[in-house]
Amino acid sequence: MTRAERFKVVMGILDEGKLANCSRYHTVFEKLCDDDLLDREKVKDVLKSITEYENRCANPTSKYPEGIMQYLRQRIGLDEFDTSRDAEINEYSPSEAFSDVCKWHGLLGGYAEEIKEWIEGIYGIELDSETESLN
Repeated sequence: MTRAERFKVVMGILDEGKLANCSRYHTVFEKLCDDDLLDREKVKDVLKSITEYENRCANPTSKYPEGIMQYLRQRIGLDEFDTSRDAEINEYSPSEAFSDVCKWHGLLGGYAEEIKEWIEGIYGIELDSETESLN
């Protein structure tokens, strides 16, 4: 299938599922091969996962915002929308989460601590003492 054909198929699926035609949903369907995209059961599973994801976003239960959760999921090898280990991620301290988000974005070698020092030096905000008092 050409890219344009895939796009039309996904638009039809989203229309049928009464979901918005947005890039986030297209990204989810991009992970399917052409055969899977035409398989009603596979498509049904994807639509179900999108609906569950939207419900979670509407009723958040995570410690961190969804965008941060997506980075943390990917950092531990999950798909950005796979919430199977969210309970584990929600146990991360703010320092652990910040460090993993930095690493996910390629800031290796202690940059999390360096960035915290910059924030303290520029804004006068000591992140670790503030986050510790929140927990």
